[in-house]
Amino acid sequence: MKGLISVSLVLVTWALSATAVDAKTEDKRDYKCYLNTTIGEQIGFYRWPVKQRNLLMAKLVGSQAFSNSKPTPYIKEVIECVGLDDEFSTAPAQALDKQTVR
Repeated sequence: MKGLISVSLVLVTWALSATAVDAKTEDKRDYKCYLNTTIGEQIGFYRWPVKQRNLLMAKLVGSQAFSNSKPTPYIKEVIECVGLDDEFSTAPAQALDKQTVR
């Protein structure tokens, strides 16, 4: 009987932890942003909680952009952020997105 209770307890704990992990990842989404940096326009990729998207977009200004070039470029302006599978609204952003390696 104790063995059955132990196994049941382990299964319940496992099920609850799996649900908690799903809930944490469920509210995040992948985004791509069209950025104006100190070295020109580029596309940046981010994963943010959906509810914090606007705040985190605003915080990008002044932060470092990913690049292999030196000196490290900084983000001057976030022009547009869309879902990873969505299209940008402007033609220059769409053209740069097609050239950008994922």
